[in-house]
Amino acid sequence: MKGIRELLLILLFFGCSILWQHNPEKARTIAESFLNAIYVENNLNKAYQMCDEKMKKIFGIDFLENTAKKFKAKYIALERLIPEAYFYESGDRSITVFFSGLSEKGLSYHKVILEYNNKGEYKIISTFFLEKPFDGYRNLRKF
Repeated sequence: MKGIRELLLILLFFGCSILWQHNPEKARTIAESFLNAIYVENNLNKAYQMCDEKMKKIFGIDFLENTAKKFKAKYIALERLIPEAYFYESGDRSITVFFSGLSEKGLSYHKVILEYNNKGEYKIISTFFLEKPFDGYRNLRKF
């Protein structure tokens, strides 16, 4: 009985974070594949399949099409992605991965948010690109 009580206290203090742990390299690989599908391969169906069901229902493939059009209008083509950093909070199932993108029209900055689901997979829940680096993140970890 005492052991069960101690185990419950440990779970209470540390939450689900002791039951699963983020894999930043795996999240980076999936995010990079997602961005390449959109901006390099022009394969929006592949990118769409990497998205979380909630994102699919709320935004649909139109969101990816509009994102790709906006990017191509400004940068023409993505030549190379450079993984920069990642961010997550303890106990949170989402992880944010940041990239710099090189193209003939300049640098672009990309943010992909992934969620670790109950099946042990990372799925895309959001993506953005800007012409300046994302700021305001204090606890970024470099790749």
